[in-house]
Amino acid sequence: MCFHISIAKKKKKLEERFDAKFEPETLFEPEYFLSAFTHPKVPVITNEDPHTIQSFNWGLIPHWTRDEEQASSISTKTFNARIETASVKPSFRDALKTKRCLVLADGFFEWQTEGSLKTPHYIYKKDNEPFALAGLWSEWVNRQTGEIQKTFSILTQDANPFMAEIHNTKRRQPVILSRGAEGVWLSTPDVKSISEDGFSTKLQAHKISKSFRTLGNTQEVIARV
Repeated sequence: MCFHISIAKKKKKLEERFDAKFEPETLFEPEYFLSAFTHPKVPVITNEDPHTIQSFNWGLIPHWTRDEEQASSISTKTFNARIETASVKPSFRDALKTKRCLVLADGFFEWQTEGSLKTPHYIYKKDNEPFALAGLWSEWVNRQTGEIQKTFSILTQDANPFMAEIHNTKRRQPVILSRGAEGVWLSTPDVKSISEDGFSTKLQAHKISKSFRTLGNTQEVIARV
């Protein structure tokens, strides 16, 4: 599972890190906390335009979706795609073949369960650099309005030992791409070796306030408790 991320780095930093430019019309503001449940716009880089950073809504709407009602329903169920089954799921199988993306982030949030207590953690790279999550994307044309909606889903996998201690109920985590694997993910049909073994050695985490979701877009969201 991965329903909450941080992308608090500024435009220039992201452009330098990913060797890509934001679309001129893109209005991007750093966000310390983004929840999939609000279908926010998130910076992504697609396989079709690897040198441009675009803003897509979180919650993939497949191209075959009939109407707005179905689109609204599907997009609440496609925040994540399990990498083990994406190739056979109707919502994801076409995108897995032809529409891949990098979802830009600099951290994400998960909960550790101890009895009835759930404690949120903020997870990020030890060097505090932005990184890419493996994603799938889609273009859906609203037949009623002609509007084109560009959306994405984040792939998840079994948690590595580091993440399994934090997300200790579902034991899932987003697929985090090493720098060298980013181009591979965008260009190859092979999904078996895209995540970096031992990435847990480059991650760190700390506990954060249980009220972090109400703190707004401030650095308090990721502050240690």
